[in-house]
Amino acid sequence: MKKKIKWNKFLGLGLVFPLSAIATISAGCWDKETTKEEKSADNQNKQITDVSKISGLVNERKSEIMAAKADANKHFGLNMAIVAADGTVNDNSFNQSSWEAIQQLGALTGGEITSVDSSTAELEGKYSSLANTNKNVWVLSGFQHGDAITNWLKVPENKQLFTEKNIIILGIDWTDTENVIPTGRYINLTYKTEEAGWLAGYANASFLAKKFPSDPTKRSAIVIGGGISPAVTDFIAGYLAGIKAWNLKNSDKKTKITTDKIEINLGFKVQNTSTKERLEQIASKDKPSTLLAVAGPLTEIFSDIIANQNDRYLIGVDTDQSLVYTKTKNKFFTSILKNLGYSVFSVLSDLYTKKSNSRNLAGFEFGKKSATVYLGIKDRFVDIADTSLEGNDKKLATEAISEAKKEFEEKTKTIPAEEVRKTLEIPEMPDKQPDKQQESLDKLITDINKN
Repeated sequence: MKKKIKWNKFLGLGLVFPLSAIATISAGCWDKETTKEEKSADNQNKQITDVSKISGLVNERKSEIMAAKADANKHFGLNMAIVAADGTVNDNSFNQSSWEAIQQLGALTGGEITSVDSSTAELEGKYSSLANTNKNVWVLSGFQHGDAITNWLKVPENKQLFTEKNIIILGIDWTDTENVIPTGRYINLTYKTEEAGWLAGYANASFLAKKFPSDPTKRSAIVIGGGISPAVTDFIAGYLAGIKAWNLKNSDKKTKITTDKIEINLGFKVQNTSTKERLEQIASKDKPSTLLAVAGPLTEIFSDIIANQNDRYLIGVDTDQSLVYTKTKNKFFTSILKNLGYSVFSVLSDLYTKKSNSRNLAGFEFGKKSATVYLGIKDRFVDIADTSLEGNDKKLATEAISEAKKEFEEKTKTIPAEEVRKTLEIPEMPDKQPDKQQESLDKLITDINKN
């Protein structure tokens, strides 16, 4: 028997801003900047890019979404805004992927959309401006929002307005650590990056074995992190566990790590001279063939270092960074992906169509229960990018990536998604336990580098 869906979980959300109400919003609620942003969003919506590669997903769900749109009882209106912290929605990367999802859904539903690029210092002002519009879903992209939204909601007048407007926040890459967001108004979107990291590690070791079958000194890699947090260390734990898994099956063609102790707290500032110098030292010690910076923009430093060097490769993070660092595009073996466009579109589509029992909503109940969505490869929330290498390297890399995916499938096909990490022997990275994270990662390196 089919389980009845309790639509009352979403009561009120679809009636937050009917068209008649939207028409009555005072022009005085808009400052010049917001009006400009809205116009910009409308223009961009006419020609939606597909950096996130979600056109297939959009087509798959189009009929379902349009059917819901035709029945007032089966959908509620989403007027969506994305706020990019210290970035832009046209970055060919992290923010653009989420923005494309919003544009695609808005094009189907007719909901109003807008994009806001903001510095960290201006975020609270942007929230105040948005709260005086009809945007009832805020997609807050970037870790900077964690502190900013906390500070903004601690002001009683702001929290009251937020509550009155029935706003829902979809948080990407940050957590409401102080629980200031009203209950049932927050969806925390997180990713099992350790799974995609495992794919990248296994594939990278396989590639190096094919590329350098008789030169063990070149079957080498290095990885660094920008901060001691699972948001960083999960990538690294997965990558190292993938290399370890390859080594255990291929003891005559092992990949080694060119350090005994991993540096995982190097920050995220490309302009920092000491950081640049340290990465140059790390990249020069034993000249690792593959360099992975789990620190977003620090990939740029590694990219510059190896730009004119043969047989050295990069792995990106979050999105396909070969699209960002185009001068070294042919150096990217792969990138460890959060499928941001796919996940944002899936979550928002399920909100729109009132799929209250969806895995993509993780039990979210409007006004009653906030939720953390934490999904991985089995739900297509993470993956690794196709290689950007050229010539014979591309052939070898493509084969290696295929092998890694086959190995992953064989290891995990009969187990539930919740047990993938344990099955792949990826150590947990407990939050707020930096010593434990460091210890676990260093142990992986010790295991990898055993003769």
